[in-house]
Amino acid sequence: MSQNIFAKPDESLKEHTEKALKIFKSFREIYQNAPAYAGDPLFFQKLFWAVFLHDFGKGATGFQEQLKPKGKRWGYRHELLSTHFVNLLPYNDNDLEDIHLWIVTHHKDLRELQEKYFDEETYNDRLKEIKPVEKELISFLEEGKKKFQEMFGDEFNLKDNLADNKLLFQTLKKMIKNIRMEKKIKAKEKIRGILGRGFLMAADHLASAGKDYIENFPAPSRVYKFHNLYSTQKFCREFKGSLMLTAPTGSGKTEAALFWGEANQKPGEGDRVFYILPYTASINAMYDRLKEKFGEEKVGFLHGKAQYYLYKKLGEDDLTRIRDLKDLNRKILKPLKIMTPFQLIKAFFGVKGFEMNLAELLEAKVIVDEIHAYDPRTTALLLTSLKFLQDHFNVRTLVMSATIPTFLKNLIQEKLAISQEVTLTSDELNRFTRHRVEVLPYDIFNSMQKIKEYLNKGKKVLVILNTVKRAQEVYQLFADISCRKKLLHGRFTQRHREAIERELSDLDLLVATQVVEVSLDIDYDVLFTEPAPLDALLQRFGRVNRKGQKGISKVYVFSTGSPEDQYIYYPDLVNKSIEVLKEVDILYEAKIQKMIDKVYDQGFTPKQMELFKEVEKSMQALLDSLYPYVVFEENEDRFYKLFNSVEAVPERYLGEYQELVEQDKYFEAMGYLVNISLNQFFKLQKQGHIYRKDDFLVVSSRYDDELGLIIDEPESILESFI
Repeated sequence: MSQNIFAKPDESLKEHTEKALKIFKSFREIYQNAPAYAGDPLFFQKLFWAVFLHDFGKGATGFQEQLKPKGKRWGYRHELLSTHFVNLLPYNDNDLEDIHLWIVTHHKDLRELQEKYFDEETYNDRLKEIKPVEKELISFLEEGKKKFQEMFGDEFNLKDNLADNKLLFQTLKKMIKNIRMEKKIKAKEKIRGILGRGFLMAADHLASAGKDYIENFPAPSRVYKFHNLYSTQKFCREFKGSLMLTAPTGSGKTEAALFWGEANQKPGEGDRVFYILPYTASINAMYDRLKEKFGEEKVGFLHGKAQYYLYKKLGEDDLTRIRDLKDLNRKILKPLKIMTPFQLIKAFFGVKGFEMNLAELLEAKVIVDEIHAYDPRTTALLLTSLKFLQDHFNVRTLVMSATIPTFLKNLIQEKLAISQEVTLTSDELNRFTRHRVEVLPYDIFNSMQKIKEYLNKGKKVLVILNTVKRAQEVYQLFADISCRKKLLHGRFTQRHREAIERELSDLDLLVATQVVEVSLDIDYDVLFTEPAPLDALLQRFGRVNRKGQKGISKVYVFSTGSPEDQYIYYPDLVNKSIEVLKEVDILYEAKIQKMIDKVYDQGFTPKQMELFKEVEKSMQALLDSLYPYVVFEENEDRFYKLFNSVEAVPERYLGEYQELVEQDKYFEAMGYLVNISLNQFFKLQKQGHIYRKDDFLVVSSRYDDELGLIIDEPESILESFI
């Protein structure tokens, strides 16, 4: 075939197609069982031809002209013209329908194409642009036939001539009608559409990114050469199937989970592992940790601020690489991905590219860490999504945490059919005993002198409050103390929060909110904390004597918090937690499960259970309505409403933010954004202290570099210039 037909300005159609076929070959090796899930023994044969033919329409004269310097926009879709050559394939109409649909939708969804391009007369007129290169394309198709025979070993004969394109438009009209009538399709047909379109999109995107192979899952047993393994790690190295794991921080829980991922690998059974964590900071930390062990090419990560994180790591000179890394992290390339639950759930809302995201999950292994951290709504969304993946994609799941109430274990085991649980032995657990607990019968303001005494002794002191407002108030009470101190909470701009987090290991005093409960690798000598549910308190305790090298360290819990705590935690759970801790001196790890179960003896509250069931039912309806080839934009709006916060620019930094945006320094501009909860957003909106400017929000509450955003105080523009 001539090299004069181009897929891109700097790449011929032949070169691009050959790269895409190499990706296809990787898919066929990794996902060998895909035909069974698609209910179609010819699945990979059909996918081969979809990959081979997907860009043939780019041979049209108008498209080729468009690729030239200063070329005019063509104004038509090459995918439609590519299907013209599907007519040469010797399959029955049902099989040809699949190939037509996969090719036609590999860039745009059916509804968008139908609005602009489903006109048979225009199609036939545009098809004339293929005629000058039709012989060359058919000649290339003959080369494809040889590759097909080499790959599949079957004799394959193309049809003698190109038939008309009636089948294409019959197929498109039928699918659009089904979508409009919300006609349910069979499960196998749905899966076949998801896998076919998903794999074709991924092959095209990865080939366009210059890739011609897919990474395989790395073997953790070759990386982690431990002399002694905990019982949980030994168990996970051998166990096959879904599993629940409970183990304290520092007991090699992550390594145990990866060993489990390896134990559940089998050639041809989708060797992808997804590691789900609740918070952006924990994902970033885990990414750095695993990337160092397994290499950047094996490990990817997904969350809303991924590009910003890469920008901070790589710098503004690597913007192209940042975009490429983020894009490749989303594709079926890296076998180990760390992500938030929302990145998994998002695919089920039918947003753009969801078929590619779901196809990657075929026979995957999903590790859900810190399962206790989710509210009932997120738990319902996550469990319903995982159940779908178990039922239709044979996904295996490992659910784990340091502390899981038995009622939640039972719920998870019921929903995900997990029959096996593993934990450390009592002796192993008690090796992690690190804390002595004392409940103080008053609030933080009666403990200032005790805190100062610890500081005077040279101890590193951590003070944790339940609200930003209380944390700001308390921090200012230490203004007269000469020591290295910082305040940390979720209402700092990203740049200030990062600067504070860099100093945490060198501080004498840290006053913080719940943001320190997970992810941050900090180790203080003593803790003073406001009351909270026991599982949250245990996470806070873990920030003190983290590695157990200081003997037994003191943690103080106030019996009284602030009136606003009732909006954050259920008072009954807090009160039960305090009563349980009053009976404790040294906190033995082996006793924690019984303590947790005593606090959560009633399980979810009636209101929480009602929310769980309501969300579960709503999510199941969403899964039932999921339709391949169609993007549901209205569902995308529903997805983003799941988040309980918005981002805004403090008014004092409005000038800096706008200047950076005007200079196209978007990543740097993101550093000036601050998170505001939806409740606070509505409150500020009512007060007139937050407003929209262009396409972003501005908050006019006072912002102090040391204290963060002070919601209840208006910003004085004059002060910000002094």
